[in-house]
Amino acid sequence: MYRMDELRQRAAHKQSTADIPVFTHAITIDLDEKNSATLQDYGVKIVGAGSGNSITLEKDQRALDIQLEFAQASDCHVVLGRSKPISLRLTVQGKDNLICLAGVSDRQSHNRVTALIKGNRSLLHLGSDFTSVNSTLALFGEDRIMSFGPDCMLSWSIHMINYDQHTLFDMETGDVINDPTDMRIGRHVWIGQDALFTRGVSVGDGSIIGARALVASDIPPTSLAVGVPAKILRKGVSWTRAWMGHRPSIEETRTLLMGQIDGTGQVASGENLK
Repeated sequence: MYRMDELRQRAAHKQSTADIPVFTHAITIDLDEKNSATLQDYGVKIVGAGSGNSITLEKDQRALDIQLEFAQASDCHVVLGRSKPISLRLTVQGKDNLICLAGVSDRQSHNRVTALIKGNRSLLHLGSDFTSVNSTLALFGEDRIMSFGPDCMLSWSIHMINYDQHTLFDMETGDVINDPTDMRIGRHVWIGQDALFTRGVSVGDGSIIGARALVASDIPPTSLAVGVPAKILRKGVSWTRAWMGHRPSIEETRTLLMGQIDGTGQVASGENLK
């Protein structure tokens, strides 16, 4: 399939935390004006097509709300696994960038993502069952990645950017000290309302980021982090989408994250998860 092998290779090379979508009947459509009517049938609107850009999605996918601003993009490709519902506003400036949404979950009535990619050969990779009430993602630089593992849940007004947008430099040497960086969010991570992430941080599998936290350093797996800047409040803790302590969901999540439970029936330390 068009560029899917390249997506797999780039995801592996950049150690993406997300999965690759599996298609039943995929179709690839060039993002140009002659295909605007076809794209609109899928719910995809082009605002500036650029050159050599394309999108791959399920042939029977409908009811999308996607706006692509690719006027300053070339040879970029969007891969969209089965997703419903989603409101995506994506602006790409640069060459040879890949954007993959493995599959936005219908567990939430609305999913809104605004994303900007500015640079070349970068990968924005959202894993399957991703949900977002309203998030803003920005990926700058050359050969960078921002990835979210499967089953991540983002609340209102999440902001994540891999660059400060203005240059910081050392006065003595003149060296730049804030180049764009990679950012990776593990699988099954819950990010609370108004959380803000600074450049270069990663979050381990199963963790929880509290509302209005400022995440300025890496958060290990199965940890609860809160505050400004975010500090670890508790380790060896995770979450489930189910309400009111639904035990089957809790056990399913424990098994998923740990793989095994020790002889006492307690979950082993989250520090050992990678």
